[in-house]
Amino acid sequence: MAKRKTHLNKISNNNLVFSSKRIVIFIVVTILLLSSLFFNTKIESLLNLGNGALTYPSEITNLDGLKIHYIDVGQGDATVIEFPDGKELLIDAGPADSDNALIDYINTYVFTDGEDTNFEYVLLTHSDEDHVGGMISIFENFTATNIFRPKIFSDIENNVPSGLKIISTIVYRNYITAIENAQNSYGANILFADAGERIPFITEPYTDYEIIFYTPTEDYYADVNNYSPIIVLTYKDKKFMFTGDSDESIEGEFLSATSSFGDIDVLKIGHHGSSTSTSQELLNEISPEYAVISVGEDNNYGHPSDYVLDRLSGIGMLSANIFRTDTQSNILAYVSINGVLQFYTYQKTNAYEYVTWWQIVVMLIGFSAVIIFSRNKRAIT
Repeated sequence: MAKRKTHLNKISNNNLVFSSKRIVIFIVVTILLLSSLFFNTKIESLLNLGNGALTYPSEITNLDGLKIHYIDVGQGDATVIEFPDGKELLIDAGPADSDNALIDYINTYVFTDGEDTNFEYVLLTHSDEDHVGGMISIFENFTATNIFRPKIFSDIENNVPSGLKIISTIVYRNYITAIENAQNSYGANILFADAGERIPFITEPYTDYEIIFYTPTEDYYADVNNYSPIIVLTYKDKKFMFTGDSDESIEGEFLSATSSFGDIDVLKIGHHGSSTSTSQELLNEISPEYAVISVGEDNNYGHPSDYVLDRLSGIGMLSANIFRTDTQSNILAYVSINGVLQFYTYQKTNAYEYVTWWQIVVMLIGFSAVIIFSRNKRAIT
């Protein structure tokens, strides 16, 4: 009985041919396409040049005074403050899936010369992924002199006093490891973000700006959001308030600790516009002129809440005075050395046309498969 010959190097049907040579070519093409994802941010920037009207001033890096960058990281928070003396403060770093965009922004608009890549201050408000996720990339690309951490501990830390908040998320473990490495490798100073802290430190020479931490006033909160410090930055006669994800109870702590606080020029709306923050009582006390909301487009939480927008309207704030990263992308608040406050934005136009490179890669892999394995006269065999 004759043995049946089996051809393993070529399997075919009426439409497709799977030869060893074709499979190798397809694998090489796929690897090359997937490798391009490492340059995802730069490729998307080139592909989407027409999808956003840039209204940032061309001389942004040369502006003297105070610059506050509310950076678009989707559903998350990341803010960089450039002080007039050349120092910088980073508040949160958004989710991990926006880290490339965050790093690219900082390199483009903050550390433009590529030489000074050190933050004088880094502040993590609390342990949620949409605030801490990008911190790992931050410490891989930049250094920090002073790191303010929340009084939230990871389960990998030793000798944690009893009665304090301990969590076991992987992203927070990675953050704790990163800041401990920064402390051990180049002497970064790690501090807790508690009420009473000040920037610059009291021992430093006088400057014309000041940040005061008003909360947290307690060592333990059931909700990690409430470890977010409420801080106020003053420069010239302008005041900026940042509240992280603190809810109304922590806003109450702030109101109890301060009396007749006075008006705030710019309020960073709490918890991405959640109805549990930015209480009517807070708004009545501080009467902000402008509001900034860091929020993801079409997010699953319904942020910002209509309740919050109605509260802002109720104190007389015009819609033109509300800035949102979901509709305007990156937002720059600038106070000149003469004390004049201005806003600049990336206005998102035709946002639905935004092209994502990973989607194109998937389509190109599918298209290449059809071309490479198709039966035709010129096909590779």
